[in-house]
Amino acid sequence: MLIKRMTNSDVFLISVRNASHIGYLGYYTSRLASMGVMSIMFGNAEPSVVIPGTTKRVLSTSPISIGIPPDLVLDMSLASTSRGKIVEAKRKGEKIPLGWAVDQKGKETNEPERALIGGILPLGGRKGFHLSLFLDMLTSSISGSEIAENVVGILDTSKPPNKGEY
Repeated sequence: MLIKRMTNSDVFLISVRNASHIGYLGYYTSRLASMGVMSIMFGNAEPSVVIPGTTKRVLSTSPISIGIPPDLVLDMSLASTSRGKIVEAKRKGEKIPLGWAVDQKGKETNEPERALIGGILPLGGRKGFHLSLFLDMLTSSISGSEIAENVVGILDTSKPPNKGEY
């Protein structure tokens, strides 16, 4: 619906506050790319990514997607993996690769159960963590959503969601 309202401007900004889980960001950037519109989309969610060298979960997996016409789409996380891949490995009784996550003591683990108690590592160590932090701050500032550890309502649906998308 918002796409139908586009004007002749070269720049558009759409943000969402108090969003729930919106799924695959590439869906949206792909649609825009197929219409000839370049786009970038990112958002935040409940924390599952730790500060490198600690067990403190501060940020979400920081999803980001970029669409470039006519059909180039990048859709990725700024974490070493998605939480869903760890949950899936646990369900299948499989190990996860070292480098994806830490246990509750901050030690790298290949056990999905321990990873879900501990936390996911950011892509690229401290540099990736800081890129994720700045995208989280940008998302929060533009959308008026909560930030970092204050984001709730996605994993624990007993609370209203207060995350943002940009």
